[in-house]
Amino acid sequence: MLGYRRKSFARAVELLRALTTKPDDLKTLVEFELLLLREIVRAEDHIRRLKRQANEARRILRTQRPEKQSARELKRRGALLRARIEGYRQLAYVWRCFGDGIAFTYLDKHAIKHAYYSTRTVLPKQDAGFVSGKEGLAAEILVVEDAAASGVPSILTDLTNSIRYGDVCLLGGSDPVFIEVKAGGRLGERGQKQLEEIKALHGFYQTDAAKGLRGFPELRRQATELPEVGYVPEMNRCIQEATVTGVGIVNPEDGLYYVAIYDDHAPIADLFKQMKLSRPMVYTLNSAKSGRSWAPYTPFTLTIESAEHLYDFIHGELFIMVIVDIPVLCKGMERPGYDISWVEGEDYPLKLKGVGTEDFWGVSQHLLNRIGFEFVSPRWITDCQQRMIDRVTQEIDMEETRP
Repeated sequence: MLGYRRKSFARAVELLRALTTKPDDLKTLVEFELLLLREIVRAEDHIRRLKRQANEARRILRTQRPEKQSARELKRRGALLRARIEGYRQLAYVWRCFGDGIAFTYLDKHAIKHAYYSTRTVLPKQDAGFVSGKEGLAAEILVVEDAAASGVPSILTDLTNSIRYGDVCLLGGSDPVFIEVKAGGRLGERGQKQLEEIKALHGFYQTDAAKGLRGFPELRRQATELPEVGYVPEMNRCIQEATVTGVGIVNPEDGLYYVAIYDDHAPIADLFKQMKLSRPMVYTLNSAKSGRSWAPYTPFTLTIESAEHLYDFIHGELFIMVIVDIPVLCKGMERPGYDISWVEGEDYPLKLKGVGTEDFWGVSQHLLNRIGFEFVSPRWITDCQQRMIDRVTQEIDMEETRP
């Protein structure tokens, strides 16, 4: 997919690694964004051209009733064109994963989550579509360049998969600041709606609370009490092991396994036999990449350290799995007086129900997904949830005992 653009890929990796080391180098930031913009526009131009060709093939089939052999050729050509279109869509997605790498380098990753979802529902906000041909793009680039000249990092939001508000996002603090850049003076109904959504998000970031955001009666955010524990180095060690033996397996904590595979003929069933698992939850990271469903988590462009390994993962030559044993995960949430259950497919699959009470707690799938996509420790997640329950329970008890 990226073979003919490997020079751009190598430069993108180099620039992203430079920014993670020296984020105040805003000249590098602007250069990186312009590189990503050129590559995304190039991919979109190819998509438009191939769509025209595919539409023409469909038109001929529909209106000219060609002979059987010609019809077969046109259908085959149509299928090939659609496959190439999908390839370029995937290519644009990967370049935006590099853009996500910029956002996650500067912003708090938990704050980015709110920039991905709709302010009105729990669903992701629709993305903006193509950046090429967009009215006002030149003005947006000028805003990014002017911000850099003033010492403020920023990014064109169209260069990311995760940030879906505003045209430009300022990256000077841990929370994003969204800017709408309008080419004309008039603000239509759609523009007014966008400004209202941005205002709602900015209010939430400023006060850590909001009513009605994403449909919740009240939404609050609070920092975790424990420093995050993750295993990105162990995951990269697993990949390195796979380059030597074909398959790498790392077990960083009880009930958690990383698997990296370079050998196409590796027997998956035999791999599972090497692990102590009773009810596994499996994250196949290649599927999330190919399905373009990685956002709003830390992108693989940041966590896969080696440029060669990253290239192999993008091309499908490297296969990565994260496997969690659900009973071990549930054990970390055990509390006296509570029953624990796991309900597959729900927004809060890990549930705690107070015995003989109405007390109910749940651990969200969104939080658990950080185990797979960000290589976060499951034990750290359950420890944080236990601390949170302790704190809230104590606050409720104090409220009830007040005169």
